[in-house]
Amino acid sequence: IRGSIYGKKLDEDGFTICGALFGLFGENETEFTEEKALMTCESNEIGIFCFEDVPFGRWVVREIKSAPAFVLNENSYAVTVSEDGQVVEIEIENEFITGAVKTIKVDKEYPENTLAGAIFEVYVDVDNNQAFDTEIDRLVGEMTEGENGEYTMENLRYNGYFLFEKEAPEGFLKDNGYYYFEIRNNGETVIVENEAGVGFVNQPIKGNVTTTKVDEEYPENKLSGAVFHIYSDTNKN
Repeated sequence: IRGSIYGKKLDEDGFTICGALFGLFGENETEFTEEKALMTCESNEIGIFCFEDVPFGRWVVREIKSAPAFVLNENSYAVTVSEDGQVVEIEIENEFITGAVKTIKVDKEYPENTLAGAIFEVYVDVDNNQAFDTEIDRLVGEMTEGENGEYTMENLRYNGYFLFEKEAPEGFLKDNGYYYFEIRNNGETVIVENEAGVGFVNQPIKGNVTTTKVDEEYPENKLSGAVFHIYSDTNKN
């Protein structure tokens, strides 16, 4: 008595997955490696894998190697061949590899001072060329601002991305670069900096102030020797 086992590989959104490797094991097997498998098969372009001419008995199907972008499914799927010519069908789902991106916003001249009020956008690198293209690459959303100049975005799926400063904090110059980063490992947090080891820095906006000191009764007489102090207006209300 022999039968067949047909499996379908899906992602968490219900789409088929190509390139995952599966093994067929005895029901008492504890080491799920390619060497220990009775048979192996890789899911094809429509997510299908199969084991044919499987002998009568109880078996276990396990994913040995996940497809790129997905977390390995370590569940054991018990199957039984009890009738000649029997076809057993199973579905196996994978979760996407996801991670987070973080950046710390600081004053370039005083890096110990973190900055609030920036707006960062994240774009997915649709064509996977690591070069930003406004016509192709797609906006994912804006990062969330936390405390102490920290900006984050979580639940980014396995892919390449760009971080872009849409608006700088008040009083600082905006950085116009698109900074490429990748999510490749499940649960990782990628740090993006425009100055390595410092953070995402902004240059303060600077200008000059001048005044002319004159005699109130004779304004044509310019006066020298005065001393002026400039104070920061900390209470802007």
